Amino acid sequence: MRCRRRSIFAAFVLSLPLMCALSLATSGQSGSVDALVADLPRGFVGEFQWDNDRTIQKIAFRFRTVRRIDAEHAEALGCGSYNTAGEVTSIDVRMQVTLPGLQVEIWESAPNTADFVTDGSHRGRLSRDFAAIDAEWTTLITGQRGRLRLRAAPGAQCAASDST
Repeated sequence: MRCRRRSIFAAFVLSLPLMCALSLATSGQSGSVDALVADLPRGFVGEFQWDNDRTIQKIAFRFRTVRRIDAEHAEALGCGSYNTAGEVTSIDVRMQVTLPGLQVEIWESAPNTADFVTDGSHRGRLSRDFAAIDAEWTTLITGQRGRLRLRAAPGAQCAASDST
């Protein structure tokens, strides 16, 4: 019986690193902020649609910088473009990602057209593989809402002159 106890104990000790690794992999985090900074795609494309409106706006975002804010937050800065029936609006984009859970908030500013709404933000989630963003826009003053759906696209450009 003595040898059996040692082998059970040895098996337990040898399995500890594996259990720790599995625990981290299933904890709901997609890794550290540093991994997010390194692995976040720099380009996304997709669509935006206001609630109760059939018009679909084609979107491209390009993040020029992604940085760690602290142990739970990363920030991505870049540019974007919205194409609505051939009319293109260029904007600046700032996204914050919060761990765990990969919650995102995206703010848009400095549009090159006068009627573009920037009074609000997109709130939602980044997928665990960092390949998609699903978020809801809410305009602060009016409460008007819309849906943003993006997918990673490494070659996405904000504008014809964007080559980063």
